Amino acid sequence: MKNLLLNICIILLFFGGIAVISYPAVSNFINEKHSSTLIAGYEKSISDFSDKDKERILAEAHEYNRALPSVLSEYDAQALENREEYLSALDISGNGIMGVLDIPEIGVHLPIYHGTSEEILRVAAGHLPSTSLPVGGESTHAVISAHTGLPSSKLFTELDELEIGDMFTVSVLDEVLVYKVDKISVVKPEDVEDLQMIEGEDHVTLLTCTPYGINSHRLLVRGTRAPYDEAERNGLFIGTDAEFLDKTLLIPFGAVPASVICIIVIAVRSGRKRKNAKAE
Repeated sequence: MKNLLLNICIILLFFGGIAVISYPAVSNFINEKHSSTLIAGYEKSISDFSDKDKERILAEAHEYNRALPSVLSEYDAQALENREEYLSALDISGNGIMGVLDIPEIGVHLPIYHGTSEEILRVAAGHLPSTSLPVGGESTHAVISAHTGLPSSKLFTELDELEIGDMFTVSVLDEVLVYKVDKISVVKPEDVEDLQMIEGEDHVTLLTCTPYGINSHRLLVRGTRAPYDEAERNGLFIGTDAEFLDKTLLIPFGAVPASVICIIVIAVRSGRKRKNAKAE
């Protein structure tokens, strides 16, 4: 009886350890599937609009950008004079998504929401309201942010792995805007110098907290608009239905057969011990 209780404890501890180890991978996988579903819904909404409607929506977004102050004064500015105008801009699906961010180099495929509230950054990428809408154009600078180091979702955790020359895309309606990383910097939260618009240039900066666990600074990965054909030559584009499998998911899946084998071995050994005990 004592041996049986010991075996049960061992099995429970084993499965408990597997659950703890596999939680981040499984949770991230679920969140990625959820993001893919949201993005699929956004893309379906695009097909419901005529070309004329799409042109109008983009024209309104460009007009909105032209009306923005040329100098960004507050890093975490959330209050805009025309708040409703901002929230409705590019919101074709009615759920706050303005576009899609793809960073193939680190397997990021996320919807971009209006604003950078905690609720948004916990599950997706958010657009800093005081910066340009991510529709491109001269003298624009959009800032897109996401969390790093969450156990439930990868998001921008691997953003620090990007290097100068890497590419990412921002998709809005039917347009795919390509950006090549040209500057990587670490700044204090109040330092907005690297987020300013530059006359005649088109930038998107990806932003997250750093270092991991301390979050005292901000990692800025700036991209400059690049030609679409350059991205094609570099094999940037992948199918929207492509699946990214986190290798750490192999841990729980591999643990299942290992657990079964472990249970069989323990059961056989217990059976032999009982048989030997009876024989004696």
